[in-house]
Amino acid sequence: MASITDLWPEELAAEPAQKAPGGILREPAALLGPRTNNLLEGRVETRPDPRMARLHHSFKIDCASALDFYQFDLFSLSHGVNEFYPLEALAHGKQVQLNSEADLIAWLRTVFASPETKRIIGTLLAMIEQLAGVAGR
Repeated sequence: MASITDLWPEELAAEPAQKAPGGILREPAALLGPRTNNLLEGRVETRPDPRMARLHHSFKIDCASALDFYQFDLFSLSHGVNEFYPLEALAHGKQVQLNSEADLIAWLRTVFASPETKRIIGTLLAMIEQLAGVAGR
């Protein structure tokens, strides 16, 4: 039986590894549950575009069963399969282009701290707490 010739180069990656934007998003998603007594959870959904040339990441806020597993799309990112940056980001109706990991981190801090995000989280928590109070009576 003939052996298979390995034609791949020793170094497969063209550049030093970067953190993938989807991975960066999963870090704050994992922290939302503990920050809200597990009433809300963060989740990142990743899907390719139909032509498989771009990846789309949606940051969702999932509610506990108290709200019939309602989920809110907080923001989304889109980047090429062949490179992470620049990427397109959309939050609260505003689209921006981010050119680096540092830009993405700064943008995420702004989105998470925005009055719109705080209002959404506050409203969801209030609805869950109200339903929990009604169920506890």
